[in-house]
Amino acid sequence: MKTFILSSFILIGLSVFGFIIYMLPYHYYITAVSEGIEGELLNIERSPAHFMSGTNYQVERNFPSLSEDDSRWEIFHFSHFEVPVPIYHHIYVLRPEIEYDDIDDSLLFGFSFMNHRSEVFAKFVVHEPFHFRMDLGSDQLFNLPYFKNYILSKSSREIWKDLFIKDLLISDEQTFFEKYNTIRKYPLRELVYNLYLLRNRNQFFGHDFDEIQYYGDKDIGVLSSYALAENDQFDRDILFVLDRGIVYPVELQVLRYSPEGEAFRKRLLNNLNYRPTNQDASIPIYSRYRQLEFSQRSGHEGMIYLYMAWSHVP
Repeated sequence: MKTFILSSFILIGLSVFGFIIYMLPYHYYITAVSEGIEGELLNIERSPAHFMSGTNYQVERNFPSLSEDDSRWEIFHFSHFEVPVPIYHHIYVLRPEIEYDDIDDSLLFGFSFMNHRSEVFAKFVVHEPFHFRMDLGSDQLFNLPYFKNYILSKSSREIWKDLFIKDLLISDEQTFFEKYNTIRKYPLRELVYNLYLLRNRNQFFGHDFDEIQYYGDKDIGVLSSYALAENDQFDRDILFVLDRGIVYPVELQVLRYSPEGEAFRKRLLNNLNYRPTNQDASIPIYSRYRQLEFSQRSGHEGMIYLYMAWSHVP
């Protein structure tokens, strides 16, 4: 009888121990995502709720927008991009914007759009490009061969998309067991890959935004901030365009609830394309400028040509 009782206790103990061992990876994942974790295996800070998943960027909004004649706009090569410009517009005016970036110690070039009421309804600024490096870092977890091989099997484009859109499966509203029931259906290597994405979201994005989004039609990642304060009237999107390992950021600001601003957002996203810049890119723009009538060269239209050409001068 004593032997039976002792054997029962041993079996119960082994079962409890086995359950604890089984639960450890899931508990570790939930802790890392929900609260952050610090150690040699993994060092990741506590992340805000909007880091847990991304959404598809909606060009078409529920706000009213204007339908316009395309002939009033022209596509210009400005800095690293092809962008639509209202060069023949009878209502809109383009105003150059030059800002100083004290972080990179550089000048940022862009332009704002004004309507006939001299009201700015949209703003476009090109930021400094940077290298897209998604290395494994010093975290031991990502360098374990099983997980390392899985992460390295992903293409840079797949990682780029997942960085902005992938759901990390749990939220603050869930209880521990709700979180566990959600993640236990996934292989451990997929959960580790999620942690790899979360770590890079923290390093790459910062916290000064409200939503992660992805515009699949153009393969553009987006960080959005919304005008919630009374003195802030502009929604702000940072658009990240990836080309050959280099990220080219663009800042788009749109006046909230502005039909003109929403029309420009749609036009920009439909026409925005990466195009390399160099000093020779200014030559065809200067050539077109010289073909203008004198009155055009000395007016607003001439200013637009000169500013577009200037964006390619180092």
